[in-house]
Amino acid sequence: MKGNDPIRRGVMGYPSEELSDPFAALEEAASRDTPSRRTLYIHIPFCRSRCLFCPFFLDTADEETFHNYARLLCRELESSADLLGRFPVNAVYFGGGTPTGLAAEDFSAVMRTLRSRYRLTNDCEITVEGRIDDLSSGKLDAYLESGVNRFSIGVQTFRTETRRLLGRRTSGTEIPALLNRVSARNEASVVVDLLYGLPGQTAEQWTEDLRILMEETRVSGVDFYHLKSRKHLPLENHLAAGRLPPLPSLDAAFAMFREALARMEECGAIRLSPMHFAFETRERNLNNSISAYKNVCLPFGMKAVGRLGGCRILQSADAGEYERLVMEDRKPLASVGMLPPDFPVSGELSGELYNRRSLNPGRIAAVAPERSGRIRESLERAIPKWVEAGYLLPARNGWFRMTELADFTHRPMATDLMEAAAEAWQ
Repeated sequence: MKGNDPIRRGVMGYPSEELSDPFAALEEAASRDTPSRRTLYIHIPFCRSRCLFCPFFLDTADEETFHNYARLLCRELESSADLLGRFPVNAVYFGGGTPTGLAAEDFSAVMRTLRSRYRLTNDCEITVEGRIDDLSSGKLDAYLESGVNRFSIGVQTFRTETRRLLGRRTSGTEIPALLNRVSARNEASVVVDLLYGLPGQTAEQWTEDLRILMEETRVSGVDFYHLKSRKHLPLENHLAAGRLPPLPSLDAAFAMFREALARMEECGAIRLSPMHFAFETRERNLNNSISAYKNVCLPFGMKAVGRLGGCRILQSADAGEYERLVMEDRKPLASVGMLPPDFPVSGELSGELYNRRSLNPGRIAAVAPERSGRIRESLERAIPKWVEAGYLLPARNGWFRMTELADFTHRPMATDLMEAAAEAWQ
C-alpha cells in the first residue's frame, strides 16, 4: 500500500510502503532472512458453497478446479524453494476457503512437494482447516499419512436451524459423532471454532452449544469467536433486508463470552490465548502463537498474505494471473510492501497480548535498544487510559494483565499502543 494509506497499526493489519518491483523486493527480503521461528501458509480459496459470514471466500469450485489448483501449488512450492526454503519451518497451515475440499491424492501431492523441498522442524505443527463432513475415511487416511497432526474445524454452532441460516449444510446433530470419529484416530489434535453473537442467538442456545461441546465431543481444543457483521459480506445484506434475525447486542455477546470463560475454568481447560483453549497438551495452537508475534510467514496460493525480511507479501487473487506467473516459475505476487522500522516492536506487543495476555513496557521496548527509552515512555503514557477503561490491571514488576473485557475486544487497545510506540521514530 502507499505511504499515505490510512491503514493503522494493528493485530491484523499494518501500514507498509508498496515497492515498485515486487519480484526484486522479494529477493532482497529473502536475502535479509534469518533462521527465526516461522510459519508456512498455503491458501485454498475455494469452497463448495459460501457461508454468509465468511470474508475469505473467493469462489466455488468443482473437483477439476481443485485438482488444477493443487497442481499449481506443487509448482509454486517447487519453484520458490531455493529462495524461501533455507530455514526450518515450525508450523504449516492450510487455510481457506475450504482446504478439506482437496481430494486425497491432490493433498498428498502437495504435501510430498512440501516435504521434499522445505525443512520442517521435527515438532512441526501441520494444520488443515475445513469442514468435518469433508473428512471421509479415505481422505482422512491420506491427510494423516502425509503428516497432518492438527485439524481446525469450523463448527460455528451445533444448532441446525442457525446453521441452515448461515449457509452450513451438515445437521448439528451429526457433528459430535463426526468429530469424535476423527479424534478417535489418536493421530492429530482436533480443534473446533464456535461463534457467539449469531443472528437471533439467545443465552440459552449458547449454553446448549457449550454443553454439547463439553459433554458430547472429545475434541482437543476450542476457539471462541464473536460474529461481527462487516460491509460487503452477504451477512450484512441479509441483516439489512430482514432475512435474518438481528445480532445480539454487544452486552449480550460479552455475557456469552464470559459464560464460555466460566465453562472453561470449570473443566480445567488450558488457556492458550484470549479466545483459544486446549483440553489436552497435544493441542499447541502453534501456528497462531508464532504468527501473533508477526514472525516470518511464507505465503503460497492465491490471495495468500505473508511476511519476510521486513516486508509484507500479498499474492494475486486473480486466477488467470496466478496460473500465468506460476507456470512461468515466478512467485505470483500482487504486491510487496516495506514495513516501517517500528514493526518488530509491534510484533512483540501483539505476541505478548495474544500468548501471555499481558504486557510489560520495558520488555517490549527492549526489542529496539536504540530507542527503548522513548518507546517505554510512550507506552507508559498510553497505558493508564486502558487501565481506567477496564482493559488492563496493574500487576507486579511493571506488568499489566488483560481483563475479561480486553480478552473480548483487545484490538482497539493494541492499535492504540502500537501507534504510541511508533512515536519513538517520529
